[in-house]
Amino acid sequence: SSLFLATLDGTYRVKRTILTKAPIELAFEVVNDYKTWQYWLPWNETNSTVEYSFPAQTVGVGATFSWKSTGGNGNMENVSSNPNTSIKEITSLNGKGTLNGTWQFKEVADGVEITWEIMGEMPFFTRFKSSNMETAIGPILERGLALLEVYLQNELKKFSIETAGVVNYSGGYYVYQTTSCQFQDINYKTNELILNLTGFLKSNAVMAYGKPFNIYHKRYDLLK
Repeated sequence: SSLFLATLDGTYRVKRTILTKAPIELAFEVVNDYKTWQYWLPWNETNSTVEYSFPAQTVGVGATFSWKSTGGNGNMENVSSNPNTSIKEITSLNGKGTLNGTWQFKEVADGVEITWEIMGEMPFFTRFKSSNMETAIGPILERGLALLEVYLQNELKKFSIETAGVVNYSGGYYVYQTTSCQFQDINYKTNELILNLTGFLKSNAVMAYGKPFNIYHKRYDLLK
């Protein structure tokens, strides 16, 4: 039987894709932060004993998290993170080998495609099971992506942005000073005016929206 097992390919690759209307920046940010995984991982629904542990770094390359449960322990590490494009990770299943995971994010006409792929190799004496991994892992990835979509939509509900289109704005109030000086004195005068204006705003408890700015007018008649 060992000779037969040696002829088998024990590797497997399983992937699933979902389409979301969430911005690609949000989708990437959520997957790239392991602290969010506890809210949408699919096995939370079937194993109530899962307990997660998070270190100081949970975002980007080098981020990790671990879990313990009656079904087994493990940990995951982010090994590659390309903003809004892809993420790669390694999952170590204590005593049961390792898995490689990848995420792909792609903007398409109808939204953003999120692809989750799991790759691995079965131990020598269980190579014959590699052909069953599509059936075993596929539904888990599908459910995980579905729960991720629910999480993304809930995150979007926290913010409300309304586009009013083109509107007419009558203007606003501003405080200003004017002066004239020689060209070589511009820097000195500018600093003087800004100090005067900021002092006036502070002493009168006026809140400014935006930073001070200068408008220069050149008097050509004085240059002749």
